[in-house]
Amino acid sequence: MKSLGVFFFFFLFCEFATVHGQRDPALVVVFPERKKEGFYYLSDSVIASEIASFNFVGNIYGCRPSPPLISYTLIEMSHSRVVFRHEDNQLIIETGAFRPDRQRLQFYRRSGYLYKIDGRYFYGNDGKIPHRKILSINAIIKGDTLPLPTYAFVDIFEPNLCLRKFFPSRIDCHVAVYGSLDRKRVYVYMYIGQIPYLYEITWIIRKGKYVGRVVDYAY
Repeated sequence: MKSLGVFFFFFLFCEFATVHGQRDPALVVVFPERKKEGFYYLSDSVIASEIASFNFVGNIYGCRPSPPLISYTLIEMSHSRVVFRHEDNQLIIETGAFRPDRQRLQFYRRSGYLYKIDGRYFYGNDGKIPHRKILSINAIIKGDTLPLPTYAFVDIFEPNLCLRKFFPSRIDCHVAVYGSLDRKRVYVYMYIGQIPYLYEITWIIRKGKYVGRVVDYAY
């Protein structure tokens, strides 16, 4: 009964927040530069319900998910690249090594704790120098190529793509691509890291244009 009550509370909370177009910042871990990037700040109820159908934080808030979205099929994978496709649309993510000598690293006093890269807070390795970064995210929609702007992923490190496992035989992916049933929106979803630094990010493409992202710690 207790768990049912908690679910009911979050369901009402989500409905209230959607109506009023704002959410309580105390429930989302954010930095000053990242205000309104959390799921709880989404004012678009359609996008919120669609993202809630596959992400972790949407389930925590108990938001009503949309009907199942279109799942893009993984057609190519390697250590540094994945390609997803649905009909004529494709989504390509490429990653590479992080080069500390090419970045401006800011450490907290003399503790060795890294807290900013190129002047920005970052996701990935808490206080440590990352090993990998995202090089590019490109969507091909109806024949037109849409490169996501660098600022959409420049602070995202240690990206997890897909890994082929042989025992048992399967492919584990930490990234997925979804399309809305009306073909107007594409969501690129990735979860990265481990608790207590596990986080999830969804990049949103609407009508062939990048419109923003949703980032939350997922624990």
